[in-house]
Amino acid sequence: MRMISLAGLAIVVGLTPRGVAAQPALSAAQRSAIADSVRTVMDSVFGLSSRPDLDRMYSYFSANTTLLHNGKPEDWKEHQAGTRAFYKTLRSVDMHALAHEIDVLSPTAAVWRGQLSYSFADSTGHLASGIAASTWVLARDISGWRIVHLHMSDLPASAK
Repeated sequence: MRMISLAGLAIVVGLTPRGVAAQPALSAAQRSAIADSVRTVMDSVFGLSSRPDLDRMYSYFSANTTLLHNGKPEDWKEHQAGTRAFYKTLRSVDMHALAHEIDVLSPTAAVWRGQLSYSFADSTGHLASGIAASTWVLARDISGWRIVHLHMSDLPASAK
């Protein structure tokens, strides 16, 4: 299991580490522009996962992305390999965002949280579908916005 660095946690919760000057508050227009950029990234990720174009989809993720699925940590590289193998068995995939919100934490950190719908049909026609709740933490660096953490949980039957 990997540990999340304290500096990374400080960015996520919006704290300023000791010795780092606080950034000025973002205006509503700046927050809106950042949220629009994050929304575009997430729309691309869901669209590419539905085509599927996993190479391009994974280009939006950091090489060091952390992942929790139903509260359990998963190794990122193993998750990617498992997803690629699973997608090879599928005839069709559909993933899209449902209700969601974007929280802009700073000019370089944002959180997408909400629900997504998924549907997988294998080569025999068997269909698996559902709704998942998820939280995606994105960080912006010189190459653009990258997903650095993903937490996804299947909704309980009573909440669907």
